[in-house]
Amino acid sequence: MYDYPHFDGTQACQDPTRAAASAFSGSIGADPAPALALCAACSFVDTCRDWALTHDVYGVWGGTTEADRAEIRTQTELPSPASITDQLDELVIAMRDRVVGDDPILVRAS
Repeated sequence: MYDYPHFDGTQACQDPTRAAASAFSGSIGADPAPALALCAACSFVDTCRDWALTHDVYGVWGGTTEADRAEIRTQTELPSPASITDQLDELVIAMRDRVVGDDPILVRAS
């Protein structure tokens, strides 16, 4: 569903340690320090951070935690990104327009 930033496979997070992988994925209770250390040495950190600021993602992205991104959005007056549930609601609305007759199961092919 997401249009991820273009990566070339040389990113520091390409092959993270187990500890860093937990932080990158947003695992509850994971220490973000190992992931943040990898981001600090990555040439894609700005692209990754900018993308994460406009998408509803969890864990460490572009050298920022979820809390860091929330703070940046507040300081720069960036709007909060639409959550995945908001995006699913939009999909449901779009699909309702394609319902065939009175049958909510059948939809017209695009």
